[in-house]
Amino acid sequence: MSRDFVTEIGINVLSCAPWVMFWPQRTLDEIRNAGYRGLQVCPVRGLRLKHLTDCGLPIWSLEYPWHHSPGDRRRWRYKLRDQVLFQWRQAAVNFCRAIDEWPVDPIVHQLEELDDECRYLLEVTPDLGLTVQQIADYWPQTGLVLDTAKLRLPAGRFEKNQHPSPLGDWQDSLPALLATKRVTMLHVAPARHNQDELSDCLEGRSTELAAMLNIIKHSGWRGPAIVEATLGRHTHNWLTLRRDLIHFHSWVERHLCDC
Repeated sequence: MSRDFVTEIGINVLSCAPWVMFWPQRTLDEIRNAGYRGLQVCPVRGLRLKHLTDCGLPIWSLEYPWHHSPGDRRRWRYKLRDQVLFQWRQAAVNFCRAIDEWPVDPIVHQLEELDDECRYLLEVTPDLGLTVQQIADYWPQTGLVLDTAKLRLPAGRFEKNQHPSPLGDWQDSLPALLATKRVTMLHVAPARHNQDELSDCLEGRSTELAAMLNIIKHSGWRGPAIVEATLGRHTHNWLTLRRDLIHFHSWVERHLCDC
């Protein structure tokens, strides 16, 4: 997938959970109508291949269930949450195998999941245990995914004891990672540690996320930008979800795209 000269906005289907789990086709139609140009998919409960083919949006990337990853060290409550979100193991495997045959970019979160063919994208997180320089030096052919929320998290966030991120402050790590010229995809995600940031974005207030997108835009980076925001959990009202999908798309477009 090549989008080197333009930034297009897509969305992770999990951004619309739980709605996409119960009304997948209707939710995907609303995503398309809100202006999103592509999807990042994962084997969410209730989502079937037919829903994806019928919605008319291309699939840009595939994310595997996190609790199926080798070496998953997260605490039990996070694994239990994933059991609720994702399809059962064999169904999830079959879903991912089917999507994997399409021209998509699979995303992995741990070094153990990379292969010699360099067909996966590696999402940069503090839990990789690597500094920016180590990421730049190793796996030079592997494309990177930057997540604006995970760049701001401590390491070991799913474990009992958190510790400072080996990536350092995002003000330093973000420009340094962009300078590697290996960033293939961006995840536009409000902060996990600040539950108000999504609301602040939707209401037009100044946010740290806006500052990050400004740095990315002025770096000259262009590529697919995937929204990963808890829009579905932000409201219990279907009409509000439709409104928020449109408003957040416009907000990202205004801060990130040349328009």
